[in-house]
Amino acid sequence: MTKQQDSQENDLNTNIPLDLKENDTSSKSGDKTRRNFRKAIQLDRRIGDLLLATQFFTRLPIPIDSDTGQRPLAESAWAFSLVGCIIGAAGGVTASLASDLPSYAAALLAVAVMCAVSGGLHEDGLADCADGMWSGVSPQQRIAIMRDSKTGAFGVIAIVTVISLKAAAISNLLSVGGELAAALAIVAAASASRGFLPIAMRAFPVASETGRAVEAGSPKTQDVIVGGIISICIAFTMIGFNTSINGLIVGSLLAGGLGYLAVKRLGGHTGDVLGAQQQILETAILLAATL
Repeated sequence: MTKQQDSQENDLNTNIPLDLKENDTSSKSGDKTRRNFRKAIQLDRRIGDLLLATQFFTRLPIPIDSDTGQRPLAESAWAFSLVGCIIGAAGGVTASLASDLPSYAAALLAVAVMCAVSGGLHEDGLADCADGMWSGVSPQQRIAIMRDSKTGAFGVIAIVTVISLKAAAISNLLSVGGELAAALAIVAAASASRGFLPIAMRAFPVASETGRAVEAGSPKTQDVIVGGIISICIAFTMIGFNTSINGLIVGSLLAGGLGYLAVKRLGGHTGDVLGAQQQILETAILLAATL
């Protein structure tokens, strides 16, 4: 390269506007900051957690990669309450759209849609838990009854009672508070009740060496705390402080009591016990919202 060509190239570089140079530097700095932020919060992993929890707790067609699908469910525990929001939103929208119907009919439709979205996962657990906990004479027999696909009298009574109470609460909210109040309460109850599950998974031992509870694993303390904070914030935002506290306290005492009873009668918790605890807490929050 001649001195003249070198001089011309320098002149061209010198003539590049200063603001363009600054913008290029700023863009590179912004990209680096975003990469560092994604790395700090493990954004890709967090998205995977949410997808994993959604795939497990719903029947929505959620595509996840093989690595994420093989991880224990407990690793996504912080996201349980967010999945509850999805299920609750389906129920809340249904209640609003069906509000021209008699309030109890609209409420039943909302409960039915939530069952459809979740595949009746927790309702099935409630029925199995009711059958097993009040049958058999040994922990092994009770667990065997809970794993039986047939539903007994106690299971039917439990399901009918809980669905009736939830529908009655939603019906009251539609009649007294209106569509928005009912929808917000449904979302809050569905979210907070599922946000309680990591606490139960951490607090109570597993009853059996096999089954969903063992496969799910035990969540980390930080995930339990994060999930709890998310649940409380959602509940406070949706239905207010006092209602949230009343529902959470009563529901947690009842669900915690069931967990203690499961330890006595089964030797620990199972997936069915967790499902029953979720249903109890969800019902308690919905009833508290009517007060």
